[in-house]
Amino acid sequence: MEPIYSQTGGCCIGRNAWLAINATWPFAGLCVYTDQLVLSTFLRRLRFQRKDISQIERYYGIFSSGLRIVHTVASYPRNVVFWTRDVAELEQVLRANAFPVGTPTI
Repeated sequence: MEPIYSQTGGCCIGRNAWLAINATWPFAGLCVYTDQLVLSTFLRRLRFQRKDISQIERYYGIFSSGLRIVHTVASYPRNVVFWTRDVAELEQVLRANAFPVGTPTI
């Protein structure tokens, strides 16, 4: 099955921002399918069914911005962030495919 959309970027996956594995661009990818998101990096692949995603929200780091996936998958790390150069485009695709994207706040 081919993804609807995909982006190359970076990611931060772990217990929190300090206790996490970080992959810089271009070592992570996010694929959007009709009913799931798949975040892939050199160490692991996280597959989120739509029902497992509580919220997708904008997340700001020191030098970059991305999207944080708030989820209910107990076996996955709590902190999951995908860093991207085009947050707005990714948000637009996610909204168009009925994923729960929050309104960005500054």
